[in-house]
Amino acid sequence: MIHLFLRNFNIASLEYDTVLQSPFMLVFFTSIGISSSISALKKGGRLLITFWLLSGVMTFMQTVIGVSIAKLTKIHHLYGVLGGSVSMSGGHGSAAAFGSTVENLGLIGSSTVALSSATFGIF
Repeated sequence: MIHLFLRNFNIASLEYDTVLQSPFMLVFFTSIGISSSISALKKGGRLLITFWLLSGVMTFMQTVIGVSIAKLTKIHHLYGVLGGSVSMSGGHGSAAAFGSTVENLGLIGSSTVALSSATFGIF
């Protein structure tokens, strides 16, 4: 609220530096994966393997559907990837990280597409 007040009356404005955002997000999500253990995986057994396989198939299908819709609507296929598995399976963290990477490849608005898709996927 303070920042809104200061900005609206042209008193001051804060600027955020996001240079370290992507590396820290990668470290955070990597640390989650590293925290799993072999004993926990063994406890999951057959049910965990079934879940893993179904998740893999669904993630693949999200990418296929996203790229197919992108091609049908004559937009770049990377927008389909961002709107598919990157944002639907990976959520906002993956969407932000990969969106900026795709923007660096020259596709303007990729972060917006990815984050919007991730938000839409919540509903």
